[in-house]
Amino acid sequence: MLSPADHRLVRRDVDLVGLGLLLDTDALAAALISQFPDLDLSQVKKTYIRYKPATNCIVSYELTIAQTTVLAYAKAVTSQKKLEKYYQRPGVIQDCGIGRTVFRQEGIIFSVLPNDNALKQLPKLFDPRSRQEILQKLLPDHPDVSQGTLKTLRYKPERRYVAQLCVGEQKLAVVKAYTNKNYQQAQINANAFNSIAQLQILPKLAHCQGDRFLVFPWINASPLSDLITTSQANWEKITQTGIFLAQLHKQSAKHLNFLSRSDEAKNLLLLSSDLSWLCPQWKHRIQTIAVQLSIALLNAPPINLPIHGDFNAEQVLLNPTTNDITFIDFDCAVRSDPATDLGSFIAKLIQAELRGLLSTEQREKLSASLIAGYRTAAPELISDYWIQVYTAIALLRLASEPFRYCEFDWLEKIDTILCCIEKLIHQLPGDQFYCPA
Repeated sequence: MLSPADHRLVRRDVDLVGLGLLLDTDALAAALISQFPDLDLSQVKKTYIRYKPATNCIVSYELTIAQTTVLAYAKAVTSQKKLEKYYQRPGVIQDCGIGRTVFRQEGIIFSVLPNDNALKQLPKLFDPRSRQEILQKLLPDHPDVSQGTLKTLRYKPERRYVAQLCVGEQKLAVVKAYTNKNYQQAQINANAFNSIAQLQILPKLAHCQGDRFLVFPWINASPLSDLITTSQANWEKITQTGIFLAQLHKQSAKHLNFLSRSDEAKNLLLLSSDLSWLCPQWKHRIQTIAVQLSIALLNAPPINLPIHGDFNAEQVLLNPTTNDITFIDFDCAVRSDPATDLGSFIAKLIQAELRGLLSTEQREKLSASLIAGYRTAAPELISDYWIQVYTAIALLRLASEPFRYCEFDWLEKIDTILCCIEKLIHQLPGDQFYCPA
């Protein structure tokens, strides 16, 4: 069933004829059963959308087949040549009877994991025999690893796959699979930072250049996100996180890409263009926000410090035994403005507040504790102005998430996020953005 906002989106994008089938899970289920009459399919659930207007759209699904959950994705394309190429490519048939199939009239490629058009190494990881060989090469110090099994933790089609490696009851490691485009920098980033005292950086255990795998140890710790959404939030841990984030920003961290102010501004304008397509009734509003934030960036001097790049409470693990704090997932690490990480963290807190997981008072206290901790270690690196600017920027990046994560009322939730951004901009000093001395 399509929401009213989905209906309007499908009607606008006449070039992507398969978009309606991708977004309508009932219609997709019927199409699959039409192609595979013996398929015991009881449910199709959308979980993730990546959409480029008039170009392509990828949608992830959880299928319930014979009372078993199966991960799959479909991609709508405009190129018939690309469609035929996929049609001729053999797929790995799964127990459900599907590997890869094509709906030619709608221009859709449908693939069941481990079939993936960009992560072509996944079938090796899923086949028990080849998986044993791969794991033995990656982790030779663990002789029993050949008996390891994988549990999918996160899967973004044609981008990244993350799984937990278990040997018996032991949770041993995390295995990440990357595309050709993203692997090299992810490997560099994984080695960029060092642990310091109680700040632990998740170390890389192994890598496989040919198959683009990175392996990290599994840590029996809880994410900070679990703590901060409880009524007994530990403010000391939030303050410590701020202190350790400042220490991270002071490291040398060689070989990271540099993200310039102009690149940041270009990315914001591209982002606003895609968001305006989703919400054409707010096009002027979205573009005004993007231009204001871009001007603020372009008027500021460059800052070239190492940052996490996607910092939030899910990337912080708390070890209750040692009191260590571990930062994880440096795939997005670059050299840029350290206020980026603080703004990213606070934007996620605002998102949690909008979802009813935090009160306004809790969110404000958490934000203040994080900033206070940071300032005890590096007061010279940040200002309230730039924290607020980067919080607004991070919220703009989060604005499409209600659509991306398939929420039925995504249009209304985007509006709510835009209101938060506008409020932040209005609270900044002066009539417009400027670079404070």
